[in-house]
Amino acid sequence: MKTRIISGAIGVVLCILIFIFGEMFPWIYAVALAIVNTVMCAEYLTAKKLQKQLPILILTFLFSVSMPLVACTSLWYLPVFIYSFLMFTLLVFIRGKVSVGDITFAYSGTMLITLSMSCFTFMVCKSGGWHAFYAALGLVGPWCADT
Repeated sequence: MKTRIISGAIGVVLCILIFIFGEMFPWIYAVALAIVNTVMCAEYLTAKKLQKQLPILILTFLFSVSMPLVACTSLWYLPVFIYSFLMFTLLVFIRGKVSVGDITFAYSGTMLITLSMSCFTFMVCKSGGWHAFYAALGLVGPWCADT
């Protein structure tokens, strides 16, 4: 219950910041989505207790933070390929310590969450407005579904 209250408080603060400053500073939206994306990926890894596997946790956090920040640039594909390569490398080198199913669970879920949240950042950069609508769609929706 305590984590849900903290998560909700973070969500309210991020939404207020985006509603107030989103039109003037679109990068605030990318930073907010990077934070939200990292929290979502952390909760996803916690579902199978993979947060104890430091290589998976570190790679997932780096990918989930970097992808929304570069979603509007021409280098958006670079974090995807680096994360895919490094997770495949983990699959080869630590397969005795972590099962193949756990690595693929972490990889597929993180890719799905991160790429879908990065699409919101891309839409904000390309639309030139509608920040409040995208904030409600991208940030309020997941928190309402979580509580």
